Amino acid sequence: MSFMILLRKFFSLVILVLNVIICIIDNGQPIMAVQYFIIGLVVDFVLLFWAFYLARKAFSIGWLIIGPLLVLGSGAFFYLFVGNVAARIIIAVLTLSISWFLVEESIRYVYWPNEYKEKSLENISSYAQIFVIYAVFNGLFYINTFIFVQLWVIVIVSIAISFAVLYQLVQVNRITNSDNWLFIIIVGLIIGELVWVVNFLPTIYYVNAILVTIVFYILSGLGRQILMTTLKAKSLLRYLLVGVIGIIIILVSSQWT
Repeated sequence: MSFMILLRKFFSLVILVLNVIICIIDNGQPIMAVQYFIIGLVVDFVLLFWAFYLARKAFSIGWLIIGPLLVLGSGAFFYLFVGNVAARIIIAVLTLSISWFLVEESIRYVYWPNEYKEKSLENISSYAQIFVIYAVFNGLFYINTFIFVQLWVIVIVSIAISFAVLYQLVQVNRITNSDNWLFIIIVGLIIGELVWVVNFLPTIYYVNAILVTIVFYILSGLGRQILMTTLKAKSLLRYLLVGVIGIIIILVSSQWT
Protein backbone atom coordinates (compact mmCIF):
# COMPACT_ATOMS: atom_id res chain seq x y z
CA MET A 1 0.00 0.00 0.00
CA SER A 2 2.94 2.36 0.58
CA PHE A 3 3.78 1.91 -3.11
CA MET A 4 0.21 2.82 -4.06
CA ILE A 5 0.32 6.07 -2.07
CA LEU A 6 3.70 6.96 -3.55
CA LEU A 7 2.26 6.28 -7.01
CA ARG A 8 -0.64 8.63 -6.27
CA LYS A 9 1.74 11.36 -5.09
CA PHE A 10 3.92 10.87 -8.16
CA PHE A 11 0.95 11.20 -10.52
CA SER A 12 -0.34 14.26 -8.67
CA LEU A 13 3.06 15.96 -8.89
CA VAL A 14 3.53 15.14 -12.58
CA ILE A 15 0.02 16.26 -13.53
CA LEU A 16 0.38 19.44 -11.49
CA VAL A 17 3.71 20.34 -13.13
CA LEU A 18 2.25 19.66 -16.59
CA ASN A 19 -0.69 21.94 -15.85
CA VAL A 20 1.55 24.77 -14.71
CA ILE A 21 3.86 24.43 -17.74
CA ILE A 22 1.01 24.18 -20.25
CA CYS A 23 -0.84 27.12 -18.68
CA ILE A 24 2.25 29.33 -18.99
CA ILE A 25 3.26 28.21 -22.49
CA ASP A 26 -0.24 28.30 -23.93
CA ASN A 27 -1.31 31.50 -22.14
CA GLY A 28 -3.89 29.81 -19.99
CA GLN A 29 -5.76 27.77 -22.59
CA PRO A 30 -7.64 24.88 -20.92
CA ILE A 31 -6.08 22.10 -23.00
CA MET A 32 -4.97 20.14 -19.92
CA ALA A 33 -8.22 20.37 -17.94
CA VAL A 34 -9.79 17.23 -19.36
CA GLN A 35 -6.49 15.34 -19.29
CA TYR A 36 -5.72 15.95 -15.62
CA PHE A 37 -9.32 15.17 -14.71
CA ILE A 38 -9.26 11.81 -16.50
CA ILE A 39 -5.83 10.80 -15.18
CA GLY A 40 -6.68 11.84 -11.65
CA LEU A 41 -10.03 10.06 -11.92
CA VAL A 42 -8.41 6.80 -13.01
CA VAL A 43 -5.73 6.93 -10.32
CA ASP A 44 -8.30 7.69 -7.61
CA PHE A 45 -10.50 4.80 -8.75
CA VAL A 46 -7.58 2.37 -8.75
CA LEU A 47 -6.26 3.40 -5.34
CA LEU A 48 -9.58 3.58 -3.54
CA PHE A 49 -11.02 0.34 -4.88
CA TRP A 50 -7.70 -1.41 -4.32
CA ALA A 51 -7.84 -0.29 -0.70
CA PHE A 52 -11.48 -1.34 -0.39
CA TYR A 53 -10.74 -4.75 -1.90
CA LEU A 54 -7.91 -5.39 0.54
CA ALA A 55 -10.06 -4.34 3.45
CA ARG A 56 -13.04 -6.35 2.16
CA LYS A 57 -15.26 -3.35 2.75
CA ALA A 58 -15.96 -2.17 -0.79
CA PHE A 59 -19.74 -2.31 -0.51
CA SER A 60 -20.02 -0.73 2.93
CA ILE A 61 -17.68 2.25 2.41
CA GLY A 62 -17.77 2.82 -1.34
CA TRP A 63 -19.11 6.32 -0.59
CA LEU A 64 -15.52 7.41 0.15
CA ILE A 65 -14.86 7.83 -3.55
CA ILE A 66 -17.58 10.49 -3.87
CA GLY A 67 -15.38 13.20 -2.32
CA PRO A 68 -12.35 12.85 -4.63
CA LEU A 69 -14.58 12.55 -7.70
CA LEU A 70 -16.51 15.69 -6.79
CA VAL A 71 -13.26 17.59 -6.23
CA LEU A 72 -11.74 16.46 -9.53
CA GLY A 73 -14.91 17.12 -11.50
CA SER A 74 -15.61 20.54 -9.99
CA GLY A 75 -11.94 21.54 -10.34
CA ALA A 76 -11.92 20.68 -14.04
CA PHE A 77 -15.24 22.50 -14.51
CA PHE A 78 -13.96 25.59 -12.65
CA TYR A 79 -10.71 25.52 -14.65
CA LEU A 80 -12.53 25.80 -17.96
CA PHE A 81 -14.10 29.18 -17.14
CA VAL A 82 -11.04 30.98 -15.77
CA GLY A 83 -8.90 32.96 -18.20
CA ASN A 84 -6.15 34.17 -15.87
CA VAL A 85 -3.01 31.99 -15.97
CA ALA A 86 -2.17 32.46 -12.28
CA ALA A 87 -5.76 31.63 -11.29
CA ARG A 88 -5.67 28.43 -13.35
CA ILE A 89 -2.44 27.37 -11.67
CA ILE A 90 -4.02 27.96 -8.25
CA ILE A 91 -7.11 25.96 -9.25
CA ALA A 92 -4.92 23.08 -10.47
CA VAL A 93 -2.92 23.11 -7.22
CA LEU A 94 -6.06 23.20 -5.05
CA THR A 95 -7.87 20.50 -7.04
CA LEU A 96 -5.00 18.03 -7.01
CA SER A 97 -3.99 18.80 -3.41
CA ILE A 98 -7.47 18.38 -1.95
CA SER A 99 -8.08 15.22 -3.98
CA TRP A 100 -4.69 13.86 -2.94
CA PHE A 101 -5.34 14.40 0.80
CA LEU A 102 -8.86 12.95 0.54
CA VAL A 103 -7.58 9.76 -1.12
CA GLU A 104 -4.73 9.39 1.34
CA GLU A 105 -6.96 9.82 4.40
CA SER A 106 -9.54 7.46 2.89
CA ILE A 107 -6.88 4.77 2.46
CA ARG A 108 -5.73 5.27 6.06
CA TYR A 109 -9.31 5.09 7.27
CA VAL A 110 -9.89 1.80 5.43
CA TYR A 111 -6.54 0.07 5.56
CA TRP A 112 -4.61 1.55 8.50
CA PRO A 113 -7.21 2.52 11.11
CA ASN A 114 -4.54 2.60 13.81
CA GLU A 115 -2.71 5.38 11.96
CA TYR A 116 -5.87 7.29 11.12
CA LYS A 117 -6.22 10.52 13.11
CA GLU A 118 -9.70 11.02 14.46
CA LYS A 119 -11.79 13.57 12.52
CA SER A 120 -9.06 14.13 9.90
CA LEU A 121 -11.22 12.84 7.04
CA GLU A 122 -14.16 14.89 8.27
CA ASN A 123 -12.04 18.06 8.45
CA ILE A 124 -10.50 17.62 5.00
CA SER A 125 -13.93 16.79 3.57
CA SER A 126 -15.41 20.00 4.97
CA TYR A 127 -12.82 22.07 3.07
CA ALA A 128 -13.38 19.93 -0.02
CA GLN A 129 -17.13 20.52 0.12
CA ILE A 130 -16.71 24.30 0.20
CA PHE A 131 -14.28 24.11 -2.73
CA VAL A 132 -16.70 21.92 -4.73
CA ILE A 133 -19.68 24.18 -4.08
CA TYR A 134 -17.86 27.38 -5.04
CA ALA A 135 -16.18 25.81 -8.08
CA VAL A 136 -19.43 24.37 -9.44
CA PHE A 137 -21.57 27.44 -8.82
CA ASN A 138 -18.93 29.78 -10.20
CA GLY A 139 -19.07 27.75 -13.42
CA LEU A 140 -22.86 27.55 -13.47
CA PHE A 141 -23.35 31.28 -12.96
CA TYR A 142 -20.71 31.96 -15.62
CA ILE A 143 -22.58 29.73 -18.07
CA ASN A 144 -25.88 31.39 -17.24
CA THR A 145 -24.35 34.86 -17.70
CA PHE A 146 -22.32 34.40 -20.88
CA ILE A 147 -23.68 31.29 -22.60
CA PHE A 148 -27.35 31.88 -21.75
CA VAL A 149 -28.35 28.37 -20.71
CA GLN A 150 -31.93 28.15 -19.45
CA LEU A 151 -32.13 29.05 -15.74
CA TRP A 152 -34.22 26.00 -14.89
CA VAL A 153 -31.39 23.77 -16.16
CA ILE A 154 -28.92 25.61 -13.89
CA VAL A 155 -31.28 25.17 -10.93
CA ILE A 156 -31.72 21.42 -11.51
CA VAL A 157 -27.95 20.91 -11.79
CA SER A 158 -27.49 23.00 -8.63
CA ILE A 159 -29.91 20.82 -6.68
CA ALA A 160 -28.28 17.61 -7.95
CA ILE A 161 -24.77 18.79 -6.99
CA SER A 162 -26.04 19.93 -3.58
CA PHE A 163 -27.59 16.51 -2.99
CA ALA A 164 -24.29 14.77 -3.86
CA VAL A 165 -22.20 17.02 -1.58
CA LEU A 166 -24.69 16.75 1.30
CA TYR A 167 -24.83 12.96 0.95
CA GLN A 168 -21.05 12.84 1.14
CA LEU A 169 -21.16 15.10 4.22
CA VAL A 170 -23.58 12.77 5.98
CA GLN A 171 -21.57 9.66 5.11
CA VAL A 172 -18.16 11.06 6.03
CA ASN A 173 -19.45 12.19 9.41
CA ARG A 174 -21.08 8.76 9.86
CA ILE A 175 -24.43 10.31 10.78
CA THR A 176 -27.09 7.64 11.24
CA ASN A 177 -29.98 9.94 12.10
CA SER A 178 -33.28 8.89 10.50
CA ASP A 179 -33.72 12.46 9.22
CA ASN A 180 -30.62 12.34 6.99
CA TRP A 181 -32.54 12.27 3.72
CA LEU A 182 -34.92 14.99 4.89
CA PHE A 183 -31.92 17.20 5.66
CA ILE A 184 -30.36 16.51 2.25
CA ILE A 185 -33.60 17.21 0.35
CA ILE A 186 -34.53 20.39 2.26
CA VAL A 187 -31.07 21.99 2.08
CA GLY A 188 -30.67 20.95 -1.57
CA LEU A 189 -33.99 22.55 -2.51
CA ILE A 190 -33.14 25.72 -0.57
CA ILE A 191 -29.88 26.01 -2.51
CA GLY A 192 -31.77 25.51 -5.76
CA GLU A 193 -34.24 28.27 -4.84
CA LEU A 194 -31.36 30.52 -3.78
CA VAL A 195 -29.66 30.04 -7.15
CA TRP A 196 -32.88 31.12 -8.85
CA VAL A 197 -33.16 34.27 -6.69
CA VAL A 198 -29.46 35.24 -6.77
CA ASN A 199 -29.53 35.02 -10.57
CA PHE A 200 -31.64 38.20 -10.64
CA LEU A 201 -29.21 40.24 -8.52
CA PRO A 202 -27.15 42.83 -10.46
CA THR A 203 -23.91 41.25 -9.26
CA ILE A 204 -21.17 39.54 -11.22
CA TYR A 205 -21.17 35.74 -11.49
CA TYR A 206 -18.36 34.98 -9.03
CA VAL A 207 -20.03 37.13 -6.36
CA ASN A 208 -23.21 35.11 -6.82
CA ALA A 209 -21.17 31.93 -6.36
CA ILE A 210 -19.65 33.28 -3.12
CA LEU A 211 -23.12 34.15 -1.77
CA VAL A 212 -24.45 30.65 -2.47
CA THR A 213 -21.32 29.10 -0.95
CA ILE A 214 -21.72 31.10 2.28
CA VAL A 215 -25.36 30.07 2.63
CA PHE A 216 -24.44 26.43 1.91
CA TYR A 217 -21.71 26.61 4.56
CA ILE A 218 -24.19 27.87 7.16
CA LEU A 219 -27.00 25.43 6.34
CA SER A 220 -24.77 22.36 6.00
CA GLY A 221 -22.80 23.19 9.15
CA LEU A 222 -25.87 23.81 11.29
CA GLY A 223 -27.68 20.81 9.80
CA ARG A 224 -24.72 18.51 10.49
CA GLN A 225 -24.55 19.58 14.14
CA ILE A 226 -28.33 19.27 14.58
CA LEU A 227 -28.30 15.73 13.15
CA MET A 228 -25.36 14.82 15.41
CA THR A 229 -27.09 16.53 18.37
CA THR A 230 -23.97 18.59 19.06
CA LEU A 231 -25.35 22.05 18.27
CA LYS A 232 -24.65 24.62 20.96
CA ALA A 233 -25.51 28.30 21.23
CA LYS A 234 -21.86 29.22 20.64
CA SER A 235 -21.75 27.27 17.38
CA LEU A 236 -25.05 28.76 16.22
CA LEU A 237 -23.79 32.27 16.92
CA ARG A 238 -20.50 31.58 15.08
CA TYR A 239 -22.24 30.33 11.95
CA LEU A 240 -24.67 33.24 11.91
CA LEU A 241 -21.94 35.83 12.46
CA VAL A 242 -19.70 34.34 9.76
CA GLY A 243 -22.63 34.21 7.36
CA VAL A 244 -24.03 37.69 7.99
CA ILE A 245 -20.62 39.42 8.07
CA GLY A 246 -19.45 37.52 4.98
CA ILE A 247 -22.55 38.39 2.97
CA ILE A 248 -22.41 42.07 3.99
CA ILE A 249 -18.71 42.36 3.07
CA ILE A 250 -19.27 40.67 -0.30
CA LEU A 251 -22.30 42.81 -1.21
CA VAL A 252 -20.70 46.08 -0.09
CA SER A 253 -17.35 45.48 -1.81
CA SER A 254 -18.61 43.74 -4.98
CA GLN A 255 -18.98 45.24 -8.42
CA TRP A 256 -22.66 45.79 -9.27
CA THR A 257 -23.50 45.57 -12.94
